[in-house]
Amino acid sequence: MKYQSVYLTLRWLSKNRRRKKKELNKLAWNLILSWVEVIYLIPFGFITLLLIRDYLFNYMDLLLRVTGLGEDHFLITIIVIGVFRPLSLSYARPGLLFSDADLLLDVLPYQRKRMYQYHFLERMKTILTMYVLVGLVIAIVTPLTNLFVIRLVVSLVGIECLMIMPQWYLFHGRWYMKWIVIQFISIVIGVVIIIAILYSLQYLFAIVVSIFLICLNGFYMIKGQQVHDLAKAVDVNNRLIWQSGIVGIASGIKSTPMKRLGFYHHFIRNKMMQLPFKSDKGSYHRLILLMFAREKEQLIKAVASLIVITLALSVNSLYIFAIGITISIFLFVKMAVSFFNLLFEERLLLVLPWQMEKWKQVYTQWLLLGTLVWVALLWLASWFWVASRIHLFILLPVYVIATYLLCQAGLSYRAKKVASKLYQQPSLLFLEQILLYINVGNAVINPISCIFIIIYGLMRYTYVNHIVK
Repeated sequence: MKYQSVYLTLRWLSKNRRRKKKELNKLAWNLILSWVEVIYLIPFGFITLLLIRDYLFNYMDLLLRVTGLGEDHFLITIIVIGVFRPLSLSYARPGLLFSDADLLLDVLPYQRKRMYQYHFLERMKTILTMYVLVGLVIAIVTPLTNLFVIRLVVSLVGIECLMIMPQWYLFHGRWYMKWIVIQFISIVIGVVIIIAILYSLQYLFAIVVSIFLICLNGFYMIKGQQVHDLAKAVDVNNRLIWQSGIVGIASGIKSTPMKRLGFYHHFIRNKMMQLPFKSDKGSYHRLILLMFAREKEQLIKAVASLIVITLALSVNSLYIFAIGITISIFLFVKMAVSFFNLLFEERLLLVLPWQMEKWKQVYTQWLLLGTLVWVALLWLASWFWVASRIHLFILLPVYVIATYLLCQAGLSYRAKKVASKLYQQPSLLFLEQILLYINVGNAVINPISCIFIIIYGLMRYTYVNHIVK
């Protein structure tokens, strides 16, 4: 039984895909613009490019100076850009557009090696087209010489084509292997660049890198066929192939390709979070972790605001700094209590047999880490205002004790408020918190307040942990 060649089959698939995409884009353009608007926009766009060119001519000296620097280290600059761009893209882009249609063809008696070769050539054509268009725009808009633009385009096309297969193979590796490889390559290239600049070995460096990448492509062209799990690459490529900004604007539906997965995905949204709990408090810890992960943007904004406020109140005088310490601790306590409230926004938590005391204990463990980091920042800021080193070292436990006691008071109140809506905070406890805030600010100025806070903290700890319990 005769089968059509791989190249002809893949060309037919690509041609049919382009035809469908062209029809979709045409329908989208007809929805957005009319032919009259297009006729007016074409000369307007051309005139805009000429205006940008005239504006950039005012900075011709700066551009020529930058071009001169680029000419001195042209090969090194091109290699750095051409190598690190595909390496960074390997987290979310496969490099080869191996789609679901190719995956189905792989079931038929077609050689996968021929498919890789075809997509390698298609990728080279895409890179060439992209850089030629970018080079034309740069040549038209900027006052750079045509020879420099041609050298730039040819060099970038060559180095990016040599990075296609390494990017494909690196995409299928584990995330920590990508990180290790990129860091290792960064260190090696950095050292080699320094040596090449010091001893004028730029051309030798470019030749060695080119030969190494050519050999690496030949090796990966064979090794790449051993990639068996193509589902991830197919999913990403299907989005990239059918992604169209015009269609998204016309339909109001945006097709977002895969983004780079970082710390949040690998350490929080990983398979470890689906394992059974190892202890009684495991469920509490996991829910608190997921809450902080869900509210990470609000957490970052809150911490950044606290740092800005503390710095703003730390540059005027000692008395303003003391007020700033009080305000910072007050805002930190309010932030801690507000995040504790977020745990109970989902009403499912209220109907399950949770123990509120365990919620407090586990959340306090999480809060203690943040308290120590925040207190360390406040203590470092105190070095600029407190002259006595003994007073300065006494302030560290004072900040820790005051922040811990105020957070505990706030958490106890919120826990009792969740359990009973009618609960009211005692006036005496409220007065204690007010006095503690006042003494924290005064402790920056007067060491006697430091002694008062330490004694109060020891008495409070003894009362809660030994007398009440």
